[in-house]
Amino acid sequence: MINFKVGTISYFIALFATFLIEMPIVYLLFHKVGFFKGRKLLLSAFIAQLITHPLFFSLIPFVTFKMRPDLPLYLEFIYPIYIREMIIPLIEGVYYLLYLKPSKGYYAFTFSFIANISSWGLGYMVPHESLIELII
Repeated sequence: MINFKVGTISYFIALFATFLIEMPIVYLLFHKVGFFKGRKLLLSAFIAQLITHPLFFSLIPFVTFKMRPDLPLYLEFIYPIYIREMIIPLIEGVYYLLYLKPSKGYYAFTFSFIANISSWGLGYMVPHESLIELII
């Protein structure tokens, strides 16, 4: 039985944590290389998270789950979380490249990967179950 209340609360905790972690990282990295358009930068980081966060939790898991039974044995180690963590920064990187137009295109992808890896790593430290118990 799926508990939609817990799932919804967990999703929004993860979204809020993503905003708290990734937006400052993207802002600081772009600012460090001379991109000083503060509002545009923060807005783009916010929108990138709004675009990719639902994909991370809905569409991409569905696709990778459907793909998983057909994987050859030598690729069984590929867990869908790794596929998601590779796809999402690419999508955000394209968004940053098109919207922010950085002086060097690889900045968009590099900074997106740094922000996402940081978010993924720090996300493991968030006690989701304890937070949900406090809210419910």
